[in-house]
Amino acid sequence: MKKRILAILITVFTTTSHAGFDEGVAAHKAGNYQLAFKEYEPLAKQGDAQAQNNLAELIVYTPKGDKYGHILPNFVAYDPVRAFDLFRKAAKQGNADAQFNLGRFYMRGEPVSSRSTGSRDLLPDYAQAISWLSKAAEQGHTKALRQLGALYYNGKEVTPDYAQALSWFIKAAERGDAEAKVTLGAMYYNGKGVPQDYVQAMSWWNKAAEQGNADAQFNLGAMYFNGQGVTQDYSQAVSWYSKAATSTDPKISANAKKYLVLAQDKISVISEKPQKIEKKDQQLLVIDSNKGSSLKPTHPDAKVMREFRKLTAGSCKKIMEKQIFSLASKGDSDAQFCLALAYSNANYPNPTVEYTKQEIYWLWKSAEQGNAYALRNLGGIYELGSGVPATPINPAIAYAFYNLAALADPSVNTRDYYKKEISRADIKAGNLLAEEMKKPNNLFNAVDRFLRE
Repeated sequence: MKKRILAILITVFTTTSHAGFDEGVAAHKAGNYQLAFKEYEPLAKQGDAQAQNNLAELIVYTPKGDKYGHILPNFVAYDPVRAFDLFRKAAKQGNADAQFNLGRFYMRGEPVSSRSTGSRDLLPDYAQAISWLSKAAEQGHTKALRQLGALYYNGKEVTPDYAQALSWFIKAAERGDAEAKVTLGAMYYNGKGVPQDYVQAMSWWNKAAEQGNADAQFNLGAMYFNGQGVTQDYSQAVSWYSKAATSTDPKISANAKKYLVLAQDKISVISEKPQKIEKKDQQLLVIDSNKGSSLKPTHPDAKVMREFRKLTAGSCKKIMEKQIFSLASKGDSDAQFCLALAYSNANYPNPTVEYTKQEIYWLWKSAEQGNAYALRNLGGIYELGSGVPATPINPAIAYAFYNLAALADPSVNTRDYYKKEISRADIKAGNLLAEEMKKPNNLFNAVDRFLRE
């Protein structure tokens, strides 16, 4: 009789334990962290590995306050000592989630200190991190697979190993991880650990974009905009930039909206069929008139002057409207840049050949005197292929201009951001070109030779 009662009790207890765990998961997902804590804790004390992991996650990873610093009513007290112990117990039982979390603890060197036991600061230990992450990865834990790829790809904590990174990222991608697919696309785009291959980059980014990944959507927009790995297609660029623009990541959203406008402008320009100009001007549009080009300075019209009056840059506000053309013609680099800016603004949203020519003419005049803003804007023209007709996109030339702009004024630094977006070959070529452009009176000639080679 006693045995029968014991069996009934065990059956009831097991059913209750499972129900308690499910209720904990439901409360956890609903943001009711204190209720989840109450459901997980007794199970964790009984040795349930998943409950131990989930309880530890509640302790260290759930929010404690809102963005204004107000304590949330449902918060669970932060206790990294207990969380570490719980992760370790669950990990030793073979729980993949706990093995992943323990690996992250060792990787980051989480501060685990206790008043009762004294200092227990956990210093970063990448050997331990890789060991635990590998155990989780062996069980197919997607985040562990991606994390191992990132460790070897970034090469900050361990010796970089692109072959290892590629292997781990592919395994994560095969399990559907969108972030791993984005990184694989970047590896092929930049030629890191694999031969540079824009088509392969497009393939991986397509797969991630179909899962709603905003980084991949933005990258696809850029590929269609620039015609890399695919036929240039501004309509496709608009489509992908539009999707990326809805991202909850403010940086991705802002960049996508910026380039969305540019892509829409390209479609507008094409549909308007602007007047034809000679092939020489199409290829070498940024040539100064003193070097034999057809570009000639003309007095700005009323529309351009209206745009000049709107300029907010400090150097432009100091220049009187009636003096702008005179000062620019006499060689004032600030006036030249401001006049170029006025033409650029007047060129939107319906660009014309004449406004484009005048903008570029004055940018060159200003850049030849070392004006950092003019150098940066010329870099932007070669990066984006703006103007009517579009200046051919050339990442090496764009990088050379951005490099000179940053050297002229460290606060005007687009170079460090842009170098992450282009290949090592373009960076190398841009650096060599910049050295030539720095030589006295050689800015134009260096670019001219580079274009003709």
